[in-house]
Amino acid sequence: MQLALFAKVAFTLSTEGKILLILMSVVLLISSSFTSFADTEQISQLPTEEAFQEEILEMDEFENASVDYSAMLAAGDSIDGNASDVTYYVDGENGNDANTGLTGYPTKTIQACINKLKKINAGRRKIYIEENTYTENININNFHGGEIYIQGNNVSVNGKINIYDNTANIEVLRISLNDTGNQFDIYDNGNVSLYNCYKRLPDLSSYTSSVNVSKTSLRLVNCVFQYQYIAIYANNGAMVTLQNVDGLSNNIALYSVRSIIFKDSASEITGTTPQTKSAGGQIFS
Repeated sequence: MQLALFAKVAFTLSTEGKILLILMSVVLLISSSFTSFADTEQISQLPTEEAFQEEILEMDEFENASVDYSAMLAAGDSIDGNASDVTYYVDGENGNDANTGLTGYPTKTIQACINKLKKINAGRRKIYIEENTYTENININNFHGGEIYIQGNNVSVNGKINIYDNTANIEVLRISLNDTGNQFDIYDNGNVSLYNCYKRLPDLSSYTSSVNVSKTSLRLVNCVFQYQYIAIYANNGAMVTLQNVDGLSNNIALYSVRSIIFKDSASEITGTTPQTKSAGGQIFS
């Protein structure tokens, strides 16, 4: 139809117009050929009615299938998909590090019990530590999901407690640090809380602190840090909240570098220098 129309128009055109019209006609013919071929190709690729019905059934089966996500989680070597609380035990007198750490089978050391936990947990993991003095460094690191809860019963540790690289909530209760040079070293975490934790033995050697924290939201509750060169040192984006935290005769009580420390009115932690701030660090009472 388009070609007939072009033929009628051609009689009224000049020579140049006729040449242009011929070129347009050729383009139209080529375009029509490709369109026809493409339409034919698409039609030939359409599924049959039977294949179409089979695809619908497969989609229905997929949508109605029940997925056991807990089984998927539990399949990982470092994943515990149990959303319930699970309790482990440490007994420095009667435990054995080869034990599971579960009820009736405590480990002997704190670190061995921590190592029994999966790195990713759906629920709360509790560790109860029997009264004793434990000579070991403790690493609480790379835990994600859930909560890690470690509670001592009049427990003393001759060593450092390192808490780092965790997105899980970490809570440590009723643990005292002994010996000089030992500290709570806390960095690169989400939320960490220390309750009723102490360091009270004299440790006035240069540039040591009871609590050294960076890149972490840290809550200190009912803690005592005294006779220290620096009681609490917050650095590099830490946010520290003190609730009823005490301590006498420190060289520097609070030190904030690029961090924020909030101290409530019940906290009476003191030092020769009550507080030091640098590089934008802030301390609020």
